[in-house]
Amino acid sequence: MEKQLLSEEEDRSTNQAEEQPSNPMDRRGFLHGVVPACAMTCMALKAPFPPDCVRSERPQEQETHRWDVATDPGPSLRELERVRISRFLQFAEYLAEQMGREQLLETLKDFQSQSNVGQARRLVERRGRNDFDAFKAFYDPAIPALERIVTLEVVENTDTVYEWRISECINADPFIRADATDIGYASACFGDYAFAETFNPAIKLTRDKTIMEGDAYCNHRYTWEP
Repeated sequence: MEKQLLSEEEDRSTNQAEEQPSNPMDRRGFLHGVVPACAMTCMALKAPFPPDCVRSERPQEQETHRWDVATDPGPSLRELERVRISRFLQFAEYLAEQMGREQLLETLKDFQSQSNVGQARRLVERRGRNDFDAFKAFYDPAIPALERIVTLEVVENTDTVYEWRISECINADPFIRADATDIGYASACFGDYAFAETFNPAIKLTRDKTIMEGDAYCNHRYTWEP
């Protein structure tokens, strides 16, 4: 989960689309070539329709387009997430038929890992530090961006251990309802290991429970092993 999970500062930032490889059947290149960049960025961020994915700057003198007028009442975060993931799953299931489910899962894992590597590097660059305290601050339960997508409780916080549990995850429910938790784990959970390792190789993630895989909670235990 990766994650892809941004603080308010990072929540306003978006990933830059990577240059597509020349070989269209390259596993990462395949997804980059067929999946809209913003859709996969939103998936990597694990946030329903991040603002920069759906809004572009317009000249102030330009009149508001009818499509940009806010609806009242608007859809809930849960409804937005279900719509977003249902559309992603339609495409993922199509790809599974075309390339085989195992190859799709490996491609999603690879894509998610590479995306989280990029996020971790940019976060370290922006903050200018990659110590354990900086890492823990990124997963502060009080961050509004986290509250929008998970219910998180810190169970241990020391100089060398940071462990928290997620009892609710807005990402998991649509995948569970669709009986597609293997795709959910590959595209939303697998990259957490790459994020921690890239942020600082001294940070080790241990996790043996995830809501996505049918457990009651996700247990993330990060240890500082310099």
